[in-house]
Amino acid sequence: MKRTLLYIFIWMLPLLADSSVFAQDFNVHVNKILQCNWPQNKKIDSLYQWGSNYYYRDYVFFHQLADTLLNLSEKANYPLGKSRSHILLGFISNGQGDLEGLQQHAQKALSYISPKKPSNELVWVLYCKGSYFRRKKRDKEAMEVFYKGLTMAQALGNKTAEAAFNNLIGIMHVGRREYHKALSYYERTLELAKAINDSTRIQRTYTNKGIVYQRQHKYAEAIQAHQQALKIAKELGNETDQAFAYNDLGATYIEVNNGLHKAIAYLKKSIAIREKLKEDSEIAYSYGYLGMAYGKIGNKREAVGNLKKALAIAITIGNNKQHYEALEELANQYSHFKQNDSAYHYLRAYTVFRDSLRKAEEQEAIAELTVRHETEKKEQEIAILTQKNKIQQLGIGQRNLYLSMALLLVLCTLVTLWHLYRTKKAKEQQLKQEAILQAELLQLEAKNSLQNDRLRISKDLHDNIGANLTFIQTSIAETDPTPEELQHVKDLVANTIAELRRTVWLINKPSVRLDEWLVKLREYYRKVKKVEIATKSSDENLFLTSRQATLIFRIIQEAVNNSLKHAMPDHIAILVWANLEKMEVNISDDGKGFEKFANRQGFGLENMRQNAEELDGSFHIESSTGKGTKIIVSFHFIANTQ
Repeated sequence: MKRTLLYIFIWMLPLLADSSVFAQDFNVHVNKILQCNWPQNKKIDSLYQWGSNYYYRDYVFFHQLADTLLNLSEKANYPLGKSRSHILLGFISNGQGDLEGLQQHAQKALSYISPKKPSNELVWVLYCKGSYFRRKKRDKEAMEVFYKGLTMAQALGNKTAEAAFNNLIGIMHVGRREYHKALSYYERTLELAKAINDSTRIQRTYTNKGIVYQRQHKYAEAIQAHQQALKIAKELGNETDQAFAYNDLGATYIEVNNGLHKAIAYLKKSIAIREKLKEDSEIAYSYGYLGMAYGKIGNKREAVGNLKKALAIAITIGNNKQHYEALEELANQYSHFKQNDSAYHYLRAYTVFRDSLRKAEEQEAIAELTVRHETEKKEQEIAILTQKNKIQQLGIGQRNLYLSMALLLVLCTLVTLWHLYRTKKAKEQQLKQEAILQAELLQLEAKNSLQNDRLRISKDLHDNIGANLTFIQTSIAETDPTPEELQHVKDLVANTIAELRRTVWLINKPSVRLDEWLVKLREYYRKVKKVEIATKSSDENLFLTSRQATLIFRIIQEAVNNSLKHAMPDHIAILVWANLEKMEVNISDDGKGFEKFANRQGFGLENMRQNAEELDGSFHIESSTGKGTKIIVSFHFIANTQ
């Protein structure tokens, strides 16, 4: 029987070895253990010890190894081997973020050992349970389990477990912002790791210390700790931890004076390694920090580009924390570069997404409490039924005693239900308060949006109507204006009234039908004989938003004015093309043109480009001396034919 199991496992090894280069390197080691003359239990224990030391190097390989160890332990009827196999599977589940798997394996591991007798297996079960509570944000329960595990590990002389618990307790204190306590536990972790020569634990503890120093704004100490972590990671040949160290160094140098170029260099190294290793779960953080660094040096293109990469990756892998952090930083960067509409767009997206996450977390917490309550209730009901069955089997003299116990249990159930009811009411009150706060925030956002619209309208009135009225006032103030000057003033008054009507027309409409907009455009250029307007549309009943209509009109207006003022054309053609998804405007003239890369200051090209960006569209210009100028603007929109 043992020989058969041995052959089965050896046959599986090629499958295991294909999972990574690391697995291939240890193939020989596994074969030696399986082929030696040890008893089956000793082989299982040896492979478990090896797996518990290296499981984090390749989760796929060691998950297969743990499954095989569990199969061998069950066939050999070896309870300790079963417990250890589930402990190893719990470690792997924790590393992969599988919290339900972590809880299940911890419970199964505990079922094969004594929960009251101290043992190394019980220590690691406590480690798994505490990690589950920590990841579930049940901090009080997590700390109780961690302290219990630490005390047991110290009593058993298990320095590896003692170091692990000190590290976890330090992480808990970081979450509470108790940084001095966290550092004291990290120092103890470092001392224990050095005593047992655990280089990986030493390296990661330096990383944790660096993070604490960074939060304390002790950037010199943080850089020193991260540099030490990077050095050890390079010595170990661990590219994953090297990527973490480069990322942490980059994040720290962002906060250091004259450190932005170093930050960018370190973050690019981290990204290169993570792209090579395909570590999508962490690379979004590096892109996010890189965007922040470029933002601080004033490079909007790189700042926004890298933050959008971080957002795309976060959405792809479903990492909610990276998702809302990327949205928030995009809002900050657009605000920094005075693009208020884009900043507001991302700020609103961040607020909506963050609130949805909070609601989901609240619903999950309520569901978990409900399940726990129902489980407790069922257990109590089972206990009551058991007591009733015993009462029926006992003599008349014992019935009163058991009836009293049953009544006591019922009373406990009622007390528990009353407590849960009060907790639920308190939670509902809290949710109501949060809903009120949310409504106030939405109202404030609406006010901010209204204020931005008012500023935009006032700018349009100032730039167009105000300038014309000022000229009219100056002209009228002259003593003896010539008939030509009077006619010019009359024309300007007519144009000003037309511009005012167009502006009011756009303000009063949340959306504008394309054919109406084209009519306004033709009216605007009716007296400019050089301008010819053509359209090509699948459906002129399409609708534009008021903002879209205004921005595209401004681009056309700027382009035509530039051509008339500087190019001296004989003909200007405006072609408007649209379908259900896209709109494109082509403005071309046969004027004198200009060199594309020459100094274009004063031509208003940057204004047109910015308006195109606000449309989330593209802006393209073609021009050369003597060959005229062509400007192409296009943008996508969800058309509405209403």
